Amino acid sequence: PLALGGDTGGSVRAPAALNGVVGYKPSTGVISRAGCLPLSETLDVLGPISRSVTDARLLTQLLAGPDLGDDTTLAFPASAIAALNEPAARGAGPVAVLPPEAWPAPLADAGLRTWHQALEQLARAGFTPTPWHPPAALSFERMAQDNSLVLAYEAYRHYGALAEDPAQPLWEVVRARIAAGGRISPADYEAALLRRAADMAAFAQAMAGVDALLMPACDQAAQALDPDDTRHAGLGKLLRPANFLGSAAIALPAGYDAEGMPMGVQLLAPAGADAALLDCAAALEPVLAPAVRHPDLSAWGL
Repeated sequence: PLALGGDTGGSVRAPAALNGVVGYKPSTGVISRAGCLPLSETLDVLGPISRSVTDARLLTQLLAGPDLGDDTTLAFPASAIAALNEPAARGAGPVAVLPPEAWPAPLADAGLRTWHQALEQLARAGFTPTPWHPPAALSFERMAQDNSLVLAYEAYRHYGALAEDPAQPLWEVVRARIAAGGRISPADYEAALLRRAADMAAFAQAMAGVDALLMPACDQAAQALDPDDTRHAGLGKLLRPANFLGSAAIALPAGYDAEGMPMGVQLLAPAGADAALLDCAAALEPVLAPAVRHPDLSAWGL
């Protein structure tokens, strides 16, 4: 019923979106990372994968709080942690939606069908989809790229020697990604961190009065893994802006493609607004939830 993962570039929300379950990436500093294998100290976040928003919130309540082993938890507001323990019912009303022109990646046909179906279901339930236009400087595509830059630079500092050693048994895709971090200059890295601080402030200001922003979580359902791992590039582009913003984000089941493979959408909120995000997610979850499908197990007498 529960799992815990690391979401540095979408790795909690991606498996959730592609497997028909809930994946919650808390704001940076909610859950301590002490004792975990690091990848990117700026971006690493732990979060639950679960069958419901309620279960994700319960696990987060148990894990959240200050820890001397992780300085980010010491800087996180205690009031925001306390709010996690006080779920509030959210009634129908406007739901902020990121319009297609602001998406960091286009959607395949199956992704577009799932997206439009989700908006239609929300409208029927009284949750009015309302376009939310980001400030001109807040490019979700650029934030996805910047997240990859910061991730690669910091990952190389941890694992560059491993990636550069041809004797080490690494998947070549992973080896190349880590090695690429060694070619990023400190100046480019520092510039990305400055953009991150500005983006976080701009997002929080633009989201004033809005509890969560709805956008696609995946451009298509899960595909067979290709040797160069390029078929799922759109997935990373859609998920990584939330990491760059240090924001709270959650993937919710929203439908299936023509072959019956699960697909999802996601909600984002500014850093620290986790309680409002989870309240919104809990309200939208039953509206978006597709019909449960069961495999045919008659061959096993079940």
